[in-house]
Amino acid sequence: MVASGQMYAHCELSQAARIAFAAVMRKRDLGNVGNRMEKHIAKAAMLSPAVISNGREDGLFMPDHLSFTAENILRA
Repeated sequence: MVASGQMYAHCELSQAARIAFAAVMRKRDLGNVGNRMEKHIAKAAMLSPAVISNGREDGLFMPDHLSFTAENILRA
């Protein structure tokens, strides 16, 4: 799946950026924002359902997989 591969790449890039720009992130107090962003990216990257469904977004038994992935990408 292309979206999960992109999320793995974004996850690695965000970790590298955190290391490269550590001084700037400390100076501007962006640690909390960076942590939340990395959490959402990692959550989207680790999504690996047994069945990819195309149900309703609010479906209890078969939620829409693409909407869930898109929600995590947008949060990041």
